[in-house]
Amino acid sequence: MRQSRSFSSVEAATNVILGWMIALITQALSGAFTAVSVLRSSVLRRLFTRVAC
Repeated sequence: MRQSRSFSSVEAATNVILGWMIALITQALSGAFTAVSVLRSSVLRRLFTRVAC
């Protein structure tokens, strides 16, 4: 079965838009994991500072 050029363009545009959306979601998740990691490091540093004194 052959695809028309216009339908092929719609397919390509859909692929790009979905890829962009997936990239945004994964970047947001990565940002959240980074924020949790920084917070964890800060809490552990304060905890160990209190224990050491």
